[in-house]
Amino acid sequence: MKSDEISMVAKTDRLICNFGENYLKKHKREQITSVCSNKMQELARFLIEFRKLSNNSNLSLKDLLKPKLFDLVIECAKKLGGYDANTKSYRSPSLSAHIGTSLKQVCDLFIRLILKEDPSFIYDNKEDILKNTKRFKELIDSQWTTEVSSLAFKDLQEKQWERPVLLPLPRDVTKFKEYVTNIAHKAVVALETNPNNTKDLKYLIEASLTLTILFNRKRIGDVQYTKLTTYTESINSINQEECERALTESEKVLTKYYKRVVTGGKGSRPVAILFPVHLQSFIDFFIKIRLETHLVPQNNPYLFGCPGTTKWTRGDVVIRKFAKEANLEFPQYISSNKLRKQIATVMQILNLNREETEQFAQFMGHTEKTHNEFYK
Repeated sequence: MKSDEISMVAKTDRLICNFGENYLKKHKREQITSVCSNKMQELARFLIEFRKLSNNSNLSLKDLLKPKLFDLVIECAKKLGGYDANTKSYRSPSLSAHIGTSLKQVCDLFIRLILKEDPSFIYDNKEDILKNTKRFKELIDSQWTTEVSSLAFKDLQEKQWERPVLLPLPRDVTKFKEYVTNIAHKAVVALETNPNNTKDLKYLIEASLTLTILFNRKRIGDVQYTKLTTYTESINSINQEECERALTESEKVLTKYYKRVVTGGKGSRPVAILFPVHLQSFIDFFIKIRLETHLVPQNNPYLFGCPGTTKWTRGDVVIRKFAKEANLEFPQYISSNKLRKQIATVMQILNLNREETEQFAQFMGHTEKTHNEFYK
């Protein structure tokens, strides 16, 4: 968190800190810390707004969990989301709706901490506090939808269909691919001359990540968090005669042209990523440079690891950067999300049969129902 009032409240309120710690227990990936940070900051913003409404700067989050304060909590959630009573609309509808979910989780956590007699939450009137917290949660369960969520989600849906979905132009996608491929080729040539050039290695890694996302149309997180061992230890051949005989000639050619890697995706689901031969050459080359020069630290576990750090290369940042540099007609439409929507929408034109549609939806990480209903 950057140093400001919000982060100070998030880090000094004991219940918010316990909420963050409890959230991290359920996840194993390093990158989930940014999600946890956002949730903690949302609660901190809510607490700051509540302090302003109640004119009490000493309140902590646990002091809000009382039935008599529920109306003030509702008012605070609406104000945080930018609610306009005249138009019955929100500036940030999802924020107001999500606060209710977070508060329910906070209630469950607070009850557990009191029952366990945590040193930070020991009270003489324990039963009264437990009773108030449970009743406060019951009010959220029964009234939050009516007071906040219903209007918030309706407002969110209206804003989505009122705003046109603008997809990337095919000529922009082609030009973008050619530009990034050219950057990768130039980086390879430069690294062959000077393998210790950190700048060129970074360019090659960024270009390879961008081309992988562009080719597979995957979510950024599905690709950028791929581990180096997942790629290097992946088996790239068919060694079962029965499987090989079942393939058509064209499918046999595809198995030789593409490397298929299975990595962990959204919700810890397995995700398949395909690497064509030209992309494999870029990746194999920068892996070789990594092992020889250690410009990317040895303890960096990511395939697209950022030189000089143990972090991953951020796909959204590099796609945005290359899109601006490529002199495209509409660079703002080149993003992972819009590229996914484009390919999924175009595939509807091909009139695939049910099995093909199911396979494609699974590869894209959609359910078949979502694929058919949304993109049609």
